[in-house]
Amino acid sequence: MHPVHVDAVTWVSASCELLFTIFALASMLALLPRTTHDEENAMPRVWISALWFAAGLFAKETGIALLPILIVFAWVRLKNCAQRGERIRKSVLAYSAVTGFYLLVRWAVMRRAGVETGEHSWAQVIFSAPSIFLFYLKKLFLPLNLAGCYVNPLTSAPTARFWLPLLVIALCLATVTWLVMCSCWRLGLAAALIVVPILPALAVIRIYPQGDMTHDRYLYVPTVGLALLIAIIIKRLWELSKPVKIAVCAVVLAILVAASAETFVQQRYYQDDVAFYSRVLEVSPSDSFARAMLGNVYLDQHRMDLGVQELQEAHRIEPDNGKVTLFLARGLFAAGKDREAEDVLNGLLRVPDLPIRRRNSTLLSLANVDIALGKLDEAQQLLQQVERADRNFPELHWALGVLYQKQGLLPQALAAYQKEVEITGDVLSQQRSAQVARLIYIQSVRDAPSR
Repeated sequence: MHPVHVDAVTWVSASCELLFTIFALASMLALLPRTTHDEENAMPRVWISALWFAAGLFAKETGIALLPILIVFAWVRLKNCAQRGERIRKSVLAYSAVTGFYLLVRWAVMRRAGVETGEHSWAQVIFSAPSIFLFYLKKLFLPLNLAGCYVNPLTSAPTARFWLPLLVIALCLATVTWLVMCSCWRLGLAAALIVVPILPALAVIRIYPQGDMTHDRYLYVPTVGLALLIAIIIKRLWELSKPVKIAVCAVVLAILVAASAETFVQQRYYQDDVAFYSRVLEVSPSDSFARAMLGNVYLDQHRMDLGVQELQEAHRIEPDNGKVTLFLARGLFAAGKDREAEDVLNGLLRVPDLPIRRRNSTLLSLANVDIALGKLDEAQQLLQQVERADRNFPELHWALGVLYQKQGLLPQALAAYQKEVEITGDVLSQQRSAQVARLIYIQSVRDAPSR
């Protein structure tokens, strides 16, 4: 019934949040003994818990943040067992072993950590993280003005926006530690489940652009801690007098009704892309990324005037945003405004220190524009630059196929389309490949000597 769940539950790509939460809960529940006999034979439960934790890691990589919680939880659950020290060491080994296995598999598949490059510097990540952490806590405890994504101020220097939230975070972590040390392990667990799962979401600042780096779905696991905390408070209050019980029931009922109503209201913003991005802009009118995405949606719907209008407004809001500028150029090209698109792309290429991937995207877009304008030699030079930088760049071989077709080089065009299918699995390239193969066959039959 918590409104922030709408983002995780409704958006199908966030199913990893749901899976990870199920596995994380199973991992903790596996540690709870059912009988006195279970209390003495705890190690099988620890290994079962570790396997559930491993499943959670493979569902979502940020699940690694729960590693310290599970180790401490196992330590709390095993404190009354015989040979406690030996069992705790084995518990640490169990969780560390499955974590190490996951990291090895992940490295074998990806060959990178995933944060080597990104939209923002590490200085912005470090000095903006505390204020964004508080932003998440605010949305968790007071879920008002929710949207699919948000604009958050970033800073790359240690200002007051860094030190004050950092103090709050330190107090939160100190409170969690104190509760655990004072044997209030349930409260400690609730607080840890609220605080710790948010921390990996702060690394997303590094990867995604402004307007796409904070999302409600990252609060799905912390709501487990919130629910546990509420349950603990209600249980304590339930031991008091009857009027207190009545008041507790009234307050809980009011919260459930209000939260349910807000959840139903929030759900309507996920009915389609226009509703989604319109809601984002309603909450954050300065979100140039969301406005550009809305423009792209309009273009996909063939509402060219609306699409270009939104893209131009996004560029006006943030003219130095290379991704928004590239979106604008592609929008102008899709709307048939080739000369304007060419001017925008040439301006973007003059930006110093343009990231290599964005530069390749810009060169590729400019080559497509030049092909449309009939500047085939200039387009070929641009595509050669992209090919030298990255032979497997997405859509490169599609553009080469179009170029070769324009030049009448059908065998080369066929090879280019087939290469695009091999790299990206693009259905349109597959269809174009079949069309070119048919043209080659027809040409070969026409040129063959009659018998």
